[in-house]
Amino acid sequence: YFNSQGITLMTSPPHDASRNGVAERANSITEDRIRASMIASSLPIRLWPYCAQYVARLHNLISNSTLPGKIT
Repeated sequence: YFNSQGITLMTSPPHDASRNGVAERANSITEDRIRASMIASSLPIRLWPYCAQYVARLHNLISNSTLPGKIT
């Protein structure tokens, strides 16, 4: 499937975050956004999963200038 879609699969060793900095940084940014949203909204912690879904959906809707044609 990856080859047919022009995707190169790159793996990293398990339990070695330093070898996968891009993913680790993306996770950190996502966690920061969730935390900021929860604090700004004063929502109870039990709603954290819904906030996480919201943040993920927003991220997927926002254009990324690193992609060709700034596509989402």
